Amino acid sequence: MKDIEYEFWIDYIHKIGKKHSASFDTVLDLCCGTGNSLIPMKKYARELSGIDLSLEMLEQAKDKGLERIVNGDVRSLPFKKGFTLVYSIFDSLNYLIEEDDLLKVFKEVKRVLIDGGFFIFDMNSIEGVKYIARQKEIVEEDDEIYSVWRYKLSGDVITLYLSVFPKNEKDGD
Repeated sequence: MKDIEYEFWIDYIHKIGKKHSASFDTVLDLCCGTGNSLIPMKKYARELSGIDLSLEMLEQAKDKGLERIVNGDVRSLPFKKGFTLVYSIFDSLNYLIEEDDLLKVFKEVKRVLIDGGFFIFDMNSIEGVKYIARQKEIVEEDDEIYSVWRYKLSGDVITLYLSVFPKNEKDGD
């Protein structure tokens, strides 16, 4: 997600929150990954926390100096009530396949939000995901890797096959 403009998206969340008089006092980033969205959120939040299931991604977040990050499952948040705002971006909630799992997340977010707190999130629609899957193959390249995204659409199930190849350090190939 090297081409993502994290600051733009965090500013957008801030704009949405302010439009609805949300407080950015205590903020939680669900599925925070490597912490790239936590960094620009620092300018708005007094207290900032993140949670992700991937230890590898959280290690990268720690390498960026982020401290209040937790390894955990968003379906069972290890926090007490007290957040003024919770957010989840980049279609992270789309990784929850079962409707019951999504409902668990919503219940958990409600539990950890203060009364009157806000949950700002995005999700890709079924049609949006199917559109992407119909692309069959997407090839991306950045300074370090090539990635090939292959999709198989079977009824309501989309399977993603992701292949990642390091570039040759010597000649960039």
